[in-house]
Amino acid sequence: MSALGSPRHRHALAALVAALLLALLGASVSSASALSLNTGKRQFTSSQGRCTSQAVAVTTAATSGSASSVSVSNLDVAGCTGKALVVVVYDASSSTWTAAKRFEVSGTVTAAATALSSVTTSFTPASAQKVYVTVGGWPVPAAWSYTGPATTGPVTPGVGVVLPPGSPAWTITSNGKQFCTSISVTGTSPTGQPWTVDLRVDQRPFNGGTSASQYQLDEWNGYAWTTTTAVGGVLKITGTGSKATISSSQTYTIQLCQYDAPPPLYDPALAYTTTSTVSTDANNACITTTVAVSGAYPFFAGWRADVDMAPAFALRTSAGLSANTVEVRTGGIVVAPLTGQTYRFTPNGWGTYGVRDAGGSTPATAETFIACVK
Repeated sequence: MSALGSPRHRHALAALVAALLLALLGASVSSASALSLNTGKRQFTSSQGRCTSQAVAVTTAATSGSASSVSVSNLDVAGCTGKALVVVVYDASSSTWTAAKRFEVSGTVTAAATALSSVTTSFTPASAQKVYVTVGGWPVPAAWSYTGPATTGPVTPGVGVVLPPGSPAWTITSNGKQFCTSISVTGTSPTGQPWTVDLRVDQRPFNGGTSASQYQLDEWNGYAWTTTTAVGGVLKITGTGSKATISSSQTYTIQLCQYDAPPPLYDPALAYTTTSTVSTDANNACITTTVAVSGAYPFFAGWRADVDMAPAFALRTSAGLSANTVEVRTGGIVVAPLTGQTYRFTPNGWGTYGVRDAGGSTPATAETFIACVK
């Protein structure tokens, strides 16, 4: 009998085969488990050969609401033109692929930079999101980037929210000393998150009102101030109770009023126009001036007017009359000398504080005053 056929060697061979089978089975189970976990998060199938492993970049345009398109750049047009292109934007904090997906759109590779749009779905973009891209059915390395709209304007998103189109809506009265606003906010996360909305009180129409007590906030409806005074020129509103958190499927609307705001200030960044008319009566040597503004709507802006009173002085002296002082014959306006015969006029009354340009069906509000030489 050969050594291979001996009982001792047959037992050893059987043990070796059993060990190999066990190892292979273990590897198969391990691979299957990994596949199950991976495909639970992201799936792809393709019977075609891979056309590229080139990394791509994905973004969408800045928006204060939702987006329905993405732009993909650095696509491999040499190897992949005409191949199917699928982009999925997802939230990496979710535990399952179904819960993670925020937006999915598909098309074909036509250029190195390709835009894909959907007419049926949209999403709220955020910088913390991720992106998954397949080209020709094969996943490729992909990076997501998003920069939201610039935080300008008197009301801006704080944390966890965006302002949907049309928010905020303003009602401004009394030459800028009174206003109400309706501020809607929509969450950016699929799950409820803490949130704030920011009031930049150094801007119109807040006009520097830094104390929360100056404003009428509908606190009874689940809203509150985070601080009693502005920090860095910002007052923040948040939610309480059931409104302490907000998700992307929720929109809250805040009502806020101010009935005695500080007067609006002169803003050199705006375009002011000043027109003056000189009288012809030496006994009433007056100049009528109108001040208008462009670029302030819907808010009122403060104003000032530097008026050369020389023609009125000349009218008085040419008639042999005294010409010593300048007085304002319109209430709520003060005058101060500058240089020569030029004087600066500024408002100091409720009805004269603000000017604004026209907007929609609202006519422009200009200020007209009369100043005379005595």
